[in-house]
Amino acid sequence: MLYRPMMTPAQCSASAHYVAQSARLSLHPQAVALWDDPAPPEAIRPVTSLGTPIALCQGLALVKREGKTVYMERTDHSCWNPMVWLGLGEITPGSPAFFAIRDRLGIRDPEKAAELLRSFPVLPVHQGILMGPAETCSFRPDVILFPCDNNFQLRFFLMAIKHETGALLQTTLDPIDSCMHTIAEPILTGDYGIAIPDPGDQERALSGSNETILAVPISRLEELERGCRYWRERGAGYEDFHPQMQLAFSQPPFYQALFQFWNVR
Repeated sequence: MLYRPMMTPAQCSASAHYVAQSARLSLHPQAVALWDDPAPPEAIRPVTSLGTPIALCQGLALVKREGKTVYMERTDHSCWNPMVWLGLGEITPGSPAFFAIRDRLGIRDPEKAAELLRSFPVLPVHQGILMGPAETCSFRPDVILFPCDNNFQLRFFLMAIKHETGALLQTTLDPIDSCMHTIAEPILTGDYGIAIPDPGDQERALSGSNETILAVPISRLEELERGCRYWRERGAGYEDFHPQMQLAFSQPPFYQALFQFWNVR
């Protein structure tokens, strides 16, 4: 938990830049760190810089769209979910806050809703959370979010992960709380995560209708980069696949061999 490999911020940025460029992402990947030091001078503090608290997803949107660096402490938040997983808002079972959240989780059975709420990840409390464009940020992050414009970009990343780990990526899809699933969970588990932007992302942070999020703990960044390099060097990168609706397409040698084994050709 909270393990940062011995990569300098410049090395993290270079690796994130390669990964993002390999899939032709149009949005900045977002570097996210739990933070106790003074915020970098370039960081926006919502309450003081913008004159209002904001939702965390709005801060992340400023990063991915405009390349801003954003720093948020307890009073900068206006959405409830980050308050929970950052440990800034108490949800002790039986408390008024617990029941208020339980009843808004979109689950008909209150007992099942309470069970889910009790399972929410909660990070150790830090002074704040710092976010910036991963390709240029001056700090070493805990997790990087890669916002994919389309499913083919996500597929390419899954190919890279599968090659390096030898396993299929397991994830949990939830219609809400995408920030929790892409920041808190990967930091605590050290595993990749995938999320669909939640209603807050859609309404308040203007996420695209085809957008998906790949969360990469910093300890897995070099692994992901290796996988991306592997496929690109072999002509199977994101940019190497093109639509071609040819019924009598030319079978690759691998296909031809298999069909000969099966006595089909």
